Amino acid sequence: QLAMNILSVAEFQKKVMEGYPAIVRTHGRTEWRHWKQWSLSDKSGDQKAINQAIILETQPITFRPYVDDSHSRFENIEQSKSFLQILNAQNPCIQYTVEKENEKKEINFLDITIINNLEGKYDFKVFRKDAITNIQIKPTSFVNPKIQIGVFKGFLHMASKICSTKYFEKEVLFLKNMFIENGYAKNN
Repeated sequence: QLAMNILSVAEFQKKVMEGYPAIVRTHGRTEWRHWKQWSLSDKSGDQKAINQAIILETQPITFRPYVDDSHSRFENIEQSKSFLQILNAQNPCIQYTVEKENEKKEINFLDITIINNLEGKYDFKVFRKDAITNIQIKPTSFVNPKIQIGVFKGFLHMASKICSTKYFEKEVLFLKNMFIENGYAKNN
């Protein structure tokens, strides 16, 4: 089966913190009928690509696949382009695209925004799409109050695991405001 290294948020952040400046995110696209045959081969396409990249000296510093996304770090952009060509050569039905750091030196991966602080380290904050509606379970909903509290605690827990110290307070304030907007009392 396709080799997947599913990491906890803390493990993922630790791997990213080992850091180099070039970060890319790849997206695999496939047709389902070809996926089963490809994923059950002796070696996954990702592993074949890694092996070829090592031979060609374009291997990523880190490569972490997660379902149809992966996070990779390279010494420079040229290495990332070479690795993309290797990945796309594995199977014509599975083609990858690349997303690089933006001008703010940020990249989004899963629920995390990774920020390159240009000091050899990275900061992290919760990623939300621009289309977020902030609609949550209303306090007047016919839902067990323990579930309502659990939803808020779950958001707080996620913030505590993802956010760097400098972004944590801002995230907590966002969560408080979001729940107040949904009708919860300020003192709850």
